Amino acid sequence: MKTLTAIPGYLLLILVISCQLEEPAVPIAKAIPSTVSCNTIPCVVNFTDASENTGIYIWNYQWDFGDGTNSIEKNPSHTYTKAGQYKVVYTLSGKYGTAIDSTVAISVMDDAPLAGFSMTGGNCTAPCEVTFVNSSKNASSYSWNFGDKSSDSTSTNPNPKHTFTKSGKFVVKLTAFKGATTSVKRDTVTIKSAIVLIADFKFVQDTTKADSTAVTFTNLSSNATSYDWDFGDGKISKLKDPVHSYKKEVGKDSTYTVKLQASANGIATQKVVPLTIKKK
Repeated sequence: MKTLTAIPGYLLLILVISCQLEEPAVPIAKAIPSTVSCNTIPCVVNFTDASENTGIYIWNYQWDFGDGTNSIEKNPSHTYTKAGQYKVVYTLSGKYGTAIDSTVAISVMDDAPLAGFSMTGGNCTAPCEVTFVNSSKNASSYSWNFGDKSSDSTSTNPNPKHTFTKSGKFVVKLTAFKGATTSVKRDTVTIKSAIVLIADFKFVQDTTKADSTAVTFTNLSSNATSYDWDFGDGKISKLKDPVHSYKKEVGKDSTYTVKLQASANGIATQKVVPLTIKKK
């Protein structure tokens, strides 16, 4: 049988005082987040204090979440409400020192919809079918408007096909929805006319006046509905068969570039002809 020897009271008191006077090592701050990446908003992150060498002493906790907010809780929970990259700084301080952990970074992704699409089959002759390929992100439903004001110019199909029966340039609009949030993407599709559009003209000069020459332009265009003339001297006209006067220069001939743009259903073609006006 072993005999236990009692420790004298004064020796026990010395041991207690010795323990009280012993200072701890400098603490090592360490923060552990429940996640470092969120794909949805709001993003809730729970932070845990996992610091080392803290002993049984009292410490102060300071969290800076990187979005302008902070906390003095030991193990706080924080909600991020905007997308971004956030650097978290955790500071542990007390009587025996201060330690900082700034290694934690939180990535918050925006889950708002982003509309996008591509198309194949455009730049064709009416009637023609165009296929639309939806590349939207984070969307749950879609609304298409093909811009041609036809009876079937809208669709909710994610990847629709549409037949354009008229020629022209049409603005296609895709709206992507997620809840009450929307995103819009627009692009233009060109549909050619089955009728060939031709810009053409001829002209006759009247040189009977001494100081100017009157030129009569005769429009020979085919299948056009509107006309834009540029007479090369800064003057323009939208008449079909305009008459334009050029000033005669003293001692030299003058050459101008005459342009006619003929248009129909959003399609245009052009003819360019040099015109020489004789000197006085």
